[in-house]
Amino acid sequence: MRITVNVDGTSYTDEVEPRTLLVH
Repeated sequence: MRITVNVDGTSYTDEVEPRTLLVH
């Protein structure tokens, strides 16, 4: 699963497991 996260104007694209999203 590829996600793009925008933090403080900086974009991070990473391959993460679905469970990782639940931590936030």
